[in-house]
Amino acid sequence: FCCSTGAVATGLASPKTTPPPPRVAARIAEAPWRRAYEPAGEWDRVECAVAGSSSLPPELSGVLYRNGAGRIRVGEALYSHWFDGDGFVTRLALSSSSSSDSGVKAVSSGRYVRTARFLAQEGTTDQMVMRGAWTPRGDGGLLANAGRLPTNPANTNVARLPPDGKLYALCEGGRPVELDPRTLETNGGEYDAQGALNSPIPGLPPTTFGAHMRVDPSDGCAYNFGLNYGPSLGLKLMRIRPDGKVFSRKFSLPAMPLYHDLSLSGKYVLLTRTPYALTPKKVLGSLLGNSGMFEWNNEEGAHIDVYDKKTFELIASVATPAFSCYHHVNAFEDEQGRTVLRVERHNSDRLGVEKALSSMYDAWFTPELECSVHEYVLEIPSAKLLSHGRLDGGGTARAAELPCINPRFVGRPHRWAFRNALGATCGCLQDVEKVDLLNEGRPIDRWSPGDGRYAGECVFIPRVAGPATTPCAPGEEDAGWLLSYVYDADSHTSDVVVLDARDLAAGPRWMVKLPAHVPPSFHGCWVPGAEAV
Repeated sequence: FCCSTGAVATGLASPKTTPPPPRVAARIAEAPWRRAYEPAGEWDRVECAVAGSSSLPPELSGVLYRNGAGRIRVGEALYSHWFDGDGFVTRLALSSSSSSDSGVKAVSSGRYVRTARFLAQEGTTDQMVMRGAWTPRGDGGLLANAGRLPTNPANTNVARLPPDGKLYALCEGGRPVELDPRTLETNGGEYDAQGALNSPIPGLPPTTFGAHMRVDPSDGCAYNFGLNYGPSLGLKLMRIRPDGKVFSRKFSLPAMPLYHDLSLSGKYVLLTRTPYALTPKKVLGSLLGNSGMFEWNNEEGAHIDVYDKKTFELIASVATPAFSCYHHVNAFEDEQGRTVLRVERHNSDRLGVEKALSSMYDAWFTPELECSVHEYVLEIPSAKLLSHGRLDGGGTARAAELPCINPRFVGRPHRWAFRNALGATCGCLQDVEKVDLLNEGRPIDRWSPGDGRYAGECVFIPRVAGPATTPCAPGEEDAGWLLSYVYDADSHTSDVVVLDARDLAAGPRWMVKLPAHVPPSFHGCWVPGAEAV
């Protein structure tokens, strides 16, 4: 490997940080990976050292954006759930450079999303001044929380939205928040989907926008859902054309499941409705000051709701045994015309998972608290569940989360999935695993960053450059690169690694040394060089 070290650009005035309180420090000492969840600093356009074995191919010229909870504590006050943490967006720009020893130029930035909640919180270090979905305000009492709805942390994903490709921080807790694509400054604007996200009733919160927008590679249209919280709970499906035109349809719901992800097949939009839901009673309780908004009811079972992709008509609601999941892998129609949905299904019910996520400084993740790929085969429109079961290679695949696939195979039959796998002994996600879904989900390749180092979710970049609509043959499905952030507990720093999706075990082809640590992020996107700003 050879390295190139660049100069540091002008820095930022980072938010106030304090050493971890004694209880948190003790938990970090027990499991050093927990230190990754300590609050992030900020930096602006720092040129980073790069280690690499060859020149950068053209498809790796572009910008990687990531978003996650940059801090889950403010001074001694802790958020009551990882998902309530303040949004923190990173930007890594990669390009070829003849002036560097490695032939690669890498410039990194990291910045908090300046939501109203983040700004209000800057004046205190001992209590929460605004509510989260799980975190009460102030002392947690009725007077401090009654009549106050949860605020949007803008912490889950980042995406460029049609028609002009503006950059937004996404979270299903609110509308997308606009960011400057170069500096990551919060511009103050919000995406409203041509009015589809406006509040249905004046004075109530606007319709939210899900964090897992899916792009159909057949036509470049983006699909997402939004939620209405108010006297009547509602779901809104949206299709956003490349020219920015929006088609939407609203559905009333008796209760609001914790929708987080969706899938596209060739014909349908699929949502999983699990028995972890918000009811009107829980909404009322929230307005009266209660912090818990969702509850698990194992007796209710689950449903896979199938909507026509053109009209958004509800075609079928397929009943299944109760299950819990956050993330989908993919959906498609098979050769027999059946609709197949694959999800990362939790290996236990939601209660244990939520307990772990409520305090990442105390968490210790076991296979029961992580996921296995689960396949559901559906007959539509008769709403029959033909079969379902694990694709875990007969128990040889690791428990994992945060799956990714080649984005050009969204809605198409596919073979490969790349997962953030549980480490063998460390109690958290650590490795990158490739599984063969045509061979019962057996792992065929794996990369571990080594003791004291922990990889996060991967972003897949096809080897053939181009937009999502670029044709890709089945044999090229795994021809590409995986980009992942890696935390080093010993040095309390982070790197970004580039792995060959066809040879994970070979290790990183390039590694970018970031100027600071990046707390584990949730999701992100890749903007090719031709489209990057």
